[in-house]
Amino acid sequence: YKKEISFLKNDFFIIVSIFYLLIVINSFFSEQKLFSLKNTFFYFRFFVFAFLLKYLIKNKKNFLKNLSISTFFTLTVVSLDAVVEFFLGYHWIFDKTKYAEFIVNNRISGLFDEEYILGGFILAFFPATLILFKNYLNKKNIYIYFLYFIVLLVFIFSIIISGERTSLMKLIILLTFLFLFSKIL
Repeated sequence: YKKEISFLKNDFFIIVSIFYLLIVINSFFSEQKLFSLKNTFFYFRFFVFAFLLKYLIKNKKNFLKNLSISTFFTLTVVSLDAVVEFFLGYHWIFDKTKYAEFIVNNRISGLFDEEYILGGFILAFFPATLILFKNYLNKKNIYIYFLYFIVLLVFIFSIIISGERTSLMKLIILLTFLFLFSKIL
């Protein structure tokens, strides 16, 4: 038991714990205590997630490989669904003709139904998926690289057709930095 939680005994954990306590205590001195506490009290979930991820990476042998495959598969399904919706003009699962965003702007939401977060969702996982999956590609197999490149283009196209301007700008910035400073692409 002590060996498994030994990674919590470091300076980062202490600093994060102190920061969390400070923001919760600061919420008590706010004019709107309940609103402030509601926003800050559950921040610990981000720290738990970070430490759980660190634990899994250190202690589970194939965790990164399984994570990269599952995120790549998830993004591929979401992106292909968005592309199909774009070319068909309607979604094959949801009836979107009653949504104002779809009627006025003809925005693509894919599997997210009424929530127009497709571009942000793909962009949030795109860099991590790109890095993780690239590490597990067979460097000698040209067909796998071709498939990888095609799927990356589908991700990028899905972000563009989602109609989210912020996601499009973030994508342009990300691709610019990847081409200039990285050997990923």
